[in-house]
Amino acid sequence: MKTNKLISILLVALILPALAFAQTNIKDPKDLKYGTDSVKRIECLKNLSLYGELFKQDNFKDAKRPWARVFTNCPMASQNTYINGAKIFKSLLEVETDQVIKGQYLDTLMMVYDKRIEFFGRRGYVIGRKAIDFVKYSPDSLVAAYKMFNESIDLLKGKSEEQVIGTRYQIAKQLYDQKIVTAEQMLNMYIQSAEYLDAQIAAKPEDKGIQNAKESVEFIFATSGVATCENLVAIFGPKFKANPENIDQTKKISSLLSNANCKDQLFIDVSENIYKKEPSAEAAFNIARMFEAKGDNEKAVTYYKEAINKQANATEKSKYYLVLSNLYNHGLNDKPAAKAAAYNAIESDGTNGMAYMVLGNIYASVRNCGDTDFAKQTIFWLAVDKYTKAKQIDPSLAEDANKSIATYSQYFPKKEEIFFQGLTNGQAVTIGCWINETTYVR
Repeated sequence: MKTNKLISILLVALILPALAFAQTNIKDPKDLKYGTDSVKRIECLKNLSLYGELFKQDNFKDAKRPWARVFTNCPMASQNTYINGAKIFKSLLEVETDQVIKGQYLDTLMMVYDKRIEFFGRRGYVIGRKAIDFVKYSPDSLVAAYKMFNESIDLLKGKSEEQVIGTRYQIAKQLYDQKIVTAEQMLNMYIQSAEYLDAQIAAKPEDKGIQNAKESVEFIFATSGVATCENLVAIFGPKFKANPENIDQTKKISSLLSNANCKDQLFIDVSENIYKKEPSAEAAFNIARMFEAKGDNEKAVTYYKEAINKQANATEKSKYYLVLSNLYNHGLNDKPAAKAAAYNAIESDGTNGMAYMVLGNIYASVRNCGDTDFAKQTIFWLAVDKYTKAKQIDPSLAEDANKSIATYSQYFPKKEEIFFQGLTNGQAVTIGCWINETTYVR
């Protein structure tokens, strides 16, 4: 008896404020969100109060019944009816073991989201939340969930929640494996997802949730097998040709091709297109490397020179000259040009010991400088001079320099030949041809 009496007292304590509030609203017939007449308003406010107290106590099982009366009889009373309702049914789903009841709870949860949209709008945001819960509690319904995610992101675009963006891409990967989503859809979705998340990271750099979503999308994309060179060329080749003036699209295509290490002609085309609109030393250098890899050495030379002319940093310019020197030496067999580029590298950065290694390699590869065998052998004195200079300037090159010195010292002129030429040890000797440098007898 005491227990029943206590419950009655509690109910009265809960209901009385609601009744008082109802009396106020009864006098205002314009406010219909609690009901169309006084009886319905009193009943609505009573259930609002009852389920609200039980909800605060996390007593979701008992809160369900009064909440349902509010949901049914006064659906416009408060947006919290739907926010709290979602929490109630998600909590019940977590602990329920009966599959039939779980199915009923899930249906109700989905209806809660639909009714929230009906009465309080924000369709894009709400349907995104609905999709997250739907795929969680109905993991086999991927296609239906995927459609919800797409609708949400189509409506919100860059304002979509990172959880929605990330989860959609996870589902897309599963559907791609089932051959429901195409490679083109996966690629376009990746570009869109990365764009939205990058913008959100820029606005909120400390937000770990957005960072995690970006990392998740990138990991899925990298391991999906979608970004093959063949797929990228097939999908983005026509798009680039249709709209080459779209610099943002072109940059995205270039980034994808670069990450896939795709050396197709499309990569060169988009890179040249970007360079024309936004020329830079780095861009010209990268284009030159691509042409060199394809064997188009003349084009490569053109872009290496562009890179050199645009490079303000002396150290980087020196490196560019060395790459150009090697191309002249090995790709075009133009040794005078190779020598000139190597000396330009030294002029740009006198601490670049590698430039002397390159000069040594150029001279060691010369076979036709001189009219006699003796004259042709003297070139190796000069080559060794350059290797020696290289390790003096940069000790880290000592091992490679010493190997080259040991190799090419074997080809020095013999003592008898030196004596026959009337030369003595340490005497200066000028190497002719296009080289025109002085070395010494040893």
